[in-house]
Amino acid sequence: MRVTFATLGCKVNQVDTAHLEASFAARQYEVVRWPGPADVCVINTCTVTAVADRQSRQMVKRARRANPEALVIVTGCGPLSGGGMEDAFAEADLITGNVEKSDLPRLAAQWRRGATRRVIGDIAAQTEVAASGAALIAGRARSFLKVQDGCPAACSYCVVPQVRGPSRSAPPQEVLVAVRDLLRLGTGEIVLTGIHLGAYGADLRPATNLAALCRDILRETATPRLRLSSVEPQEVSGELVDLMAGDARLCNHLHLPLQSGSDRILQMMNRSYRVAEYESIVAMCRNRIADITIGADVLVGFPGEDDEAFAETLATLRRLRLPHLHVFPYSDRPGTAASRLPEKVPSATVRERAAQVRALAAEFQREHRRAQIGKRLLVLVEQITRDGLRRGASRNYLPVLFASNAGVGEEIEVLIELINEKCELVGR
Repeated sequence: MRVTFATLGCKVNQVDTAHLEASFAARQYEVVRWPGPADVCVINTCTVTAVADRQSRQMVKRARRANPEALVIVTGCGPLSGGGMEDAFAEADLITGNVEKSDLPRLAAQWRRGATRRVIGDIAAQTEVAASGAALIAGRARSFLKVQDGCPAACSYCVVPQVRGPSRSAPPQEVLVAVRDLLRLGTGEIVLTGIHLGAYGADLRPATNLAALCRDILRETATPRLRLSSVEPQEVSGELVDLMAGDARLCNHLHLPLQSGSDRILQMMNRSYRVAEYESIVAMCRNRIADITIGADVLVGFPGEDDEAFAETLATLRRLRLPHLHVFPYSDRPGTAASRLPEKVPSATVRERAAQVRALAAEFQREHRRAQIGKRLLVLVEQITRDGLRRGASRNYLPVLFASNAGVGEEIEVLIELINEKCELVGR
């Protein structure tokens, strides 16, 4: 039996799929490249935006076209979001939510193609982190380790708490076991990830936090490089900044979602900080952590975002000059408070604003990378190009291309000499 996987959305979904691949392989399935040919097709969906919903639907159709006789399974966040997504997956044979992911091999063995079946448990009742152990993602020099799941926030535009459930954390000792397992498997970097990573440990008894977990990992394991995925700005503690400043193994890179540079829009989004607080957090990180790279998410076109509010966002971004910006055009999510707000921004205006922010992002990115010329950066080799060059990421999360005999997974010091047409750093 052959099984193939399509994964959409966040790093947490990628971790979940890695565990699914291992679970199916343990039952003697051959894991093959998407879209097959395969006997079982698993689509691990995302529903954070309307684009993600559309891509999820397209993947189901592609699986069915490529494998007419296969068992097509839809799992993940899409089936939990409502808003008509139930009908969107009519071509699937088995539809599950996030609760059932760990049980998919058994469910696949029990079900055969012919009639759609829905098996969706109550995500709100979940108290543990599934798929939190060690699992390598094929073809990656770095490993993503899920230490947290669910979200305790209530952002007015976001469906994530509805589809991922309450915040829950893997106990520190379980995380340490997984870290040691990943190191034995030869990973060159471990990325701690979660749906709301900064909430790590608040639900445990005794309670702990993300900084304490990082400190334990660095103190008790031989982890060469430890990186954090996205962290909410108000959850970047002085303790975490001190740790990043004092131990080079904790990579000098943070992704701090901003969403809007207008206090009025942040309030309507139900975000728990304002622009001045965000800017002070960025300033603290830059002042105390050498050569840090800071990225952010920016959501444009939120209901009520008039020209003045968007101008405030542009002004905020120009002050911050963040070199990594993920720009998301707003789209209504079923059941969210924002979907019921008036003053929707026309689609053409949203696209135009997204283009303006992306143009700024390109400017800030080149500026930040140009400042690296002449510096020596530690780079993890992630790929060997067709012409024999090495490509990888520095500790401060910048793409570097260089000549070397190093293998994938090795970390090499590289002198940065220039920036190429793709805005990659080039060195030797």
